[in-house]
This record gives sequence, structure tokens and C-alpha cells, in this order.
Amino acid sequence: MQTTFKPSSQIVNVPNIFMLCLFCLAPTLLSGCGDQSGNQGPHPSALIGKWSLEEVKPLHGGYEYDNQYILKETVLELLKDGAGTIGGDRISWKVESGRLEFKHVDYSVETHNGQSISRRYYNYGRGPWDYKISGSMLTITNQDVNIIFKKAEFEAKRAVAADTTTIDARKETQEARKEIETLNAKVQLSETGLQARIGAIAAKEAEISRLSRELEEFRKLSNEKINTLTKQKGEVEIERDELKAKVTAEEDKVKQLTTARESLVKENTRVSDELRQKTSEITRLIQQNAELTRVNNKTVAVSSTQTTAPLNGKVKSSVVSAGRTLVEVDLGIRDGVKEGIRYTITRDGKLLANAVVEKVTSDASVAATTDAMNLSKPIMVGDLVTASAPQ
Repeated sequence: MQTTFKPSSQIVNVPNIFMLCLFCLAPTLLSGCGDQSGNQGPHPSALIGKWSLEEVKPLHGGYEYDNQYILKETVLELLKDGAGTIGGDRISWKVESGRLEFKHVDYSVETHNGQSISRRYYNYGRGPWDYKISGSMLTITNQDVNIIFKKAEFEAKRAVAADTTTIDARKETQEARKEIETLNAKVQLSETGLQARIGAIAAKEAEISRLSRELEEFRKLSNEKINTLTKQKGEVEIERDELKAKVTAEEDKVKQLTTARESLVKENTRVSDELRQKTSEITRLIQQNAELTRVNNKTVAVSSTQTTAPLNGKVKSSVVSAGRTLVEVDLGIRDGVKEGIRYTITRDGKLLANAVVEKVTSDASVAATTDAMNLSKPIMVGDLVTASAPQ
């Protein structure tokens, strides 16, 4: 903490300023000229006693203090065992290397003008203090301020009450030590509780670390699953597109087959119409055949006196109808052919099939095969046809 000064227009609470000057500026108080009593120990006798604060002089100017208030309110008491008080607060003190050092034990609550000021310090300062004793005056100095004390008026009586004061100081010291021990015990308890809390926090952090690792592993597995599903989705979409293409192709085929079916239906209708026409033609031919048969019978009667030499002809055409092979031969009524005559059909001297005449015209006849001797060689135009002369 740093000493706070106010401009001359604002007179300040001097005990507070003195505390700040004395305790915030150093854990040490000056010893400018060393121990001037000749005692070079840590607690020179020249410093022991009560000192009233007389004046505070800033070294850099610009500030004033209510010295009347200082004289009336502030007392520094230094005991020979190194204990002491300042403004009612306990301190410890010593001289080391010719310079005066202070350490604060506690800082009581002060009230000034209705304002409560509560502080507690352990070490103070900007370095040790130089000090000088001149008669009943004690001056301590650091880089910022000179503080002047005067020996209290009742100091002459101090020798009589020295032992009592020492005992009281020791009691206060013991009480202070007890208080410190109590505070240390409380601190230890607090530290134990703190360690327990730190252990609990460490356990929580370990649990958090474990959960973080599990979360990271879960994220990794999730990402792998997402990647796999994404890949599968892509494959399914490709397969779906291929199936769509196949379905489209099949639909096109169905359309083509439907069109072909419709064409076949039309063709079947046309063929049926043509068949009806052919049926009429066949009926006409049958009637004509009946007439030819009648004429043929007359012709047979006329030619009954002719010879029965074999008849030879050739196949003009052949067609398969209703599971039968119909053969048109260039032999007719004029050659003496009539229905029921048997034909022998050969090629290169080899028998192909036998046939029976079913229809006869004047110069041709139609015969239906009754058997096929050589199925690998169907009847062709030009094959030789032999028939016995009609009886």
C-alpha cells in the first residue's frame, strides 16, 4: 500500500495517514544515524519508550497535515523485548544494520468522523527507515517523508513501572502468539478443507477428461457411421437410378410389345378376313372339283381301254397346312390322274415321301403326303413324282 496525501485545501485524518506512512511504506523503519545510545543490539534502549507523533513532513512538498490532531491522537510505544504499539495496534520492531524496521502484528478498527476503517497488514514498506534521536525528539526518514516524534511526558516515570510494563507486554505478546496459533489452526483447517476441495475438483476434472475422451470417441464413431451411411446412400441412389432406367426400358418394351400386339391383332383380323375369302374360294374350288370329278369319271370310262403304264411328273410347289404337306404336281385329268391315286416322290433315286391325290384339275393335281421317309430333306420344287396309271 502507498501513503496517500491530500492538498492543503483538504485537511485529512492524520492517524490514518500516519499508519499508511509508517506501515505501508516499509516492513522496516529507518535508522539514519544508527543507534546513538551506544547500544548496538536489535533493541537499543534509546528507542524504548512512548513517543507522541509531533509532525509529518513530506519531502516533495505540496501537502499539509493537521499536526494538532497528530499530537493529540497518535502514540508510538516501543518495548525492550521488540514488541510495541502504534495508535493502539500491536507491532514488532528491531534495528538491523543501523536501520529501524517494523512489522505489524495487527491493525485495530479506527473510527474517525463517523467513518470506520478496518485493515490488517503483515509486512510494510519501501525499505528500512533511517532514524535520529536528538534530546526528546525522534526523527525517522524514508524517501518520501520525515516523521517526528517526541518523548511522552510520563516517560520519566517509566523506570518505576518497567517491570510491570514488560510483564504486560509479554502477556500481550503471549496473547498475540495464542491468537496467531489459533489463526494458524484455522488456516490449517481451511487448508485441509481446501485440499479436500482440490481433490474433489481433481476427481471431477478426471471424470470430465474421461467423458471428453468418450465423447470424442463417440464423435469419431458417429462420423464413421455417417460416412458409411452416406456412401451406402450414394450406392442406393445409383442402384435406384439403374432400376429406374431398367423400368423405363421395360416400359418401352411393353409399349413396343403392346404396339406389336395391336399390329398382330390387326394382322390376325386381316388374315381372318383373308381366310374367309379363301374359304369361299375353297368352296368354289370344291364345287369345281366335284364338277371335274364328274367329268373325270366320264373320261375314265372313255379311256378304260388305254394301257396302264406308270405316269411321271414333277413337283410344282409344296406347302405345309394343318400339320400336313400338300404337294402340287404337274399331272392332271388329261394324264388320267384321279383322286385316290398314290404318288411316290423321289430325289436322285432316293424315296422322300408317299402321297395320295386329293384334288385334280385338267393339268395339275394336289396330293397330301402320308409319310416322310427322309425328314432332313423336305420336298422341293423339281422332285420326281411317279404314279401308277389309273385302273
